[in-house]
Order: sequence, then C-alpha cells, then structure tokens
Amino acid sequence: PPAYGKHQPYTVCGYGPQQYQSAYGESSLLRAGVTGKGVTVAITDAYAAPTILQDAQKYSKVHGQPGFAPGQFSQITPAANGYGQETLCGPQGWYGEETLDVEAVHAMAPGAKVVYVGGADCLSGLDDAWASAIDNHVANVITNSWTDGVDDLADLTQSYVDFYQQFSLEAALTGITVNFSSGDAGDHTAGGTDLSAKTVEFPADLPYVTGVGGTSVLIGSEGQHQAEYGWQTDYSQLTNGAWTPAPPGTYSSGGGGGTSVLFAQPWYQQGKVPASISEYFGKTPMRAVPDISAAGDPNTGFEVGETQAFPDGTYWDQYRIGGTSLSSPLIAGVVAVADQFTHKSLGFINPLYYRLLGTPALHDIVAPKSPVAQVRTNYANSVDASKGLTYELGTIDVQQTTLHDTPGYDDETGVGTPDGPAFFLGLAIARH
Repeated sequence: PPAYGKHQPYTVCGYGPQQYQSAYGESSLLRAGVTGKGVTVAITDAYAAPTILQDAQKYSKVHGQPGFAPGQFSQITPAANGYGQETLCGPQGWYGEETLDVEAVHAMAPGAKVVYVGGADCLSGLDDAWASAIDNHVANVITNSWTDGVDDLADLTQSYVDFYQQFSLEAALTGITVNFSSGDAGDHTAGGTDLSAKTVEFPADLPYVTGVGGTSVLIGSEGQHQAEYGWQTDYSQLTNGAWTPAPPGTYSSGGGGGTSVLFAQPWYQQGKVPASISEYFGKTPMRAVPDISAAGDPNTGFEVGETQAFPDGTYWDQYRIGGTSLSSPLIAGVVAVADQFTHKSLGFINPLYYRLLGTPALHDIVAPKSPVAQVRTNYANSVDASKGLTYELGTIDVQQTTLHDTPGYDDETGVGTPDGPAFFLGLAIARH
C-alpha cells in the first residue's frame, strides 16, 4: 500500500563496488591508476574466516573487479589452537564482519595491500590485535568495524580508556590513520524515548581516531550520486494490508553520533562544531562524533559474497549488509586512494577533514525536505521463501532522535561524505 501519499520503491539488492566508487568520486582516479597502490590497509576483527581469500577473489570476479594479486592480501592471526571465548563471541558472526571489511576496502582501493589482523577473541584478544597493528606499524591505515561499550567509565574503567588513548596517540604520532565505526544505535535514546540514555560509543570518540558515521545513499543507474541522508531508520510492518504502526513507525537503528563525556573538544573541532552539540552536557566544549561518514544504512548497503552454512549445504552466496561496519572500511579505502594521490601517508587525518568543511570537497548532508522511504521484502525464516515473505516500510533519516543532519557539521554525519575528485584534491591542498 502507499505511504506518504505514494507507492514507495523497493530497496536495492545491494550496491556493488563500481556504484560506491562512482558515487564517492573515485572512478576517474581508478582508471588513471590511482588505486591505493603502495598503501597498506589493516583490518582488525576477532577470529579469522577460513575461506576469506577465496571468497574475496570470487567476489571480485563476479563483480568484474581486479582480484588480489599474489602477496597483496595477508593475515596476522593466532595459531590454530590460539583462539578462545567462542561461545561468548560467536566466530561465525566475526567471519561475516571480516568478509565485509576485506571486500569493502578492496572495492574502494583495489591496488592497496590489505593485512587482516585477527584477535584471539572479541575481548582482550581484539584489544591486543588493534594495539599490535599500531605498535608494529603494519599499515598506513587501520579500520576497525567494532565498538566496545558506551562512553561510561563505570563500564569501561579508566585504565582501559588510558590504554586506547596511549595507542591512538602513538598511531597519530607515527603517521597512521585509524578509523572506528561510530555504532549502529544512533544516540542510544531508542528513538528519543529515553533521553537519559543519550551517549556515544567508544573508541570512536577518541580524539586521535576518526569516528565514521553512516548514511543512506541513493545511487542512480549510471552510478551518479543522487542524494544522501543521515542514516536513522524507523519501520512499519505490513499487517492486514496496512502499514503498522502508521509511518514512520518504530525506531530501529542508525549511525552513532553525539557528544562525548570523556574527552574535551579537540583543537580541530574548535569553531567547526556548534556549541549546541559540543556543550550538550554542560558549558565545557567536548569531543563530538562522527567526524566523517559513508554509506551505512543496511537498505542501501553493500552486496558481499561469503561462504556460509545453509540448510541445503555450505557454499558461497551474496547478501546485502550495512551498518557503520561498512562505513569505516569504505572510508579506509578512500583514504588509501588519497594517500597515493597526495604521495604521502596522510596519517592523523581529522584536521584535514575539518578544513574541508563547507567546501565542494564534501557532500554536506542535510535532512530530506519530505519523507523518503523504501520497502524491504524479507524471508519470514531469514533463509528462503519456504515460510513466506514479510514486508516492512523503512523511513529514511527520521528526526525522532537527538541527532539531526543540518548544514555544516552535525552529529549525525560529521563533516559529510566524500564528494568526487574534489575531495582528493582538497585533501592534497589542505595537507599544505
């Protein structure tokens, strides 16, 4: 049935590499050989997918992209008997995360080397994997599609925060770009129903890392960037021929953002972040996240290919996925291309992003003037159509949280998203 006065379109089956390359302005650079060659990107996750290289190679072949050359992909992982906490952490889920990260980075930087650094578990093993990637300088860019709790010292402990501060500072001092996903729970107010819960996720709010937020991106049939909005989604279910509850429905998820209570405002945000954001919790300006954004809405997400166990066997197949777990590796790939373009490892890149604020180098993301929605078709059993289909209407960029995308910096999308070749040229100029 119609919603907001018209029949809404179905979601895409998942964007492929060429569509993100085109939408974020890489296509001409890639054709010219600026592919991230000479740059190394590290990915940290827990565990290690046993089929990751063959999965990524098949994915590239299916999508007409260059595969990994010999030696272009490598892994640093524990020995086969060195993993633990499987029941708590769920290795299969981490295999999917690794697959998304590897294929997304390679999609945006097909010439870059990729090093996968796997933790022994999703607890201290993941912390150690991240820190070792910095300590051993295994890459120019490190992407981390995970968070570790919210901005609360009662949960994190001061020593834990100090650990992350120490290694993120080491990364900045030694010329490493570090991305962290900003999370998929918006501002944690459950759609504005519990304002006392408003917070951001750690470690994305560390002053010396880049917190990467999520968007809903609309890409045309010729790869053109048609529109982009902050990712915050409400859903209505199709029930007895009607959308229930009435659109926009119930809040589901969105890119993380807001104001830190742990870290004071860093110098690069001074004069750039509105006081309404930086002073949300008091008169002292504090760190705001995200810094920059890219596609994150699962409905405008990435089509990935992975070997999985299904009821009818184990085989490679594709599915659409999103979250800021997608946004971070997309931006990591973009940075790798920018490193090659500028002939220098850009390292701690946040000050450059904020210098580009308000210029043609960035898509300045603002809320739609009228409702934008899309319809998902789901398998009732999450596997196949044997148990029927369900339908839900997702309304894009709902303004039911404290996060709002406005002209200039906002705590839903940061400074915005890369806007074509001007983004890469802007970074080259800003570096000087």
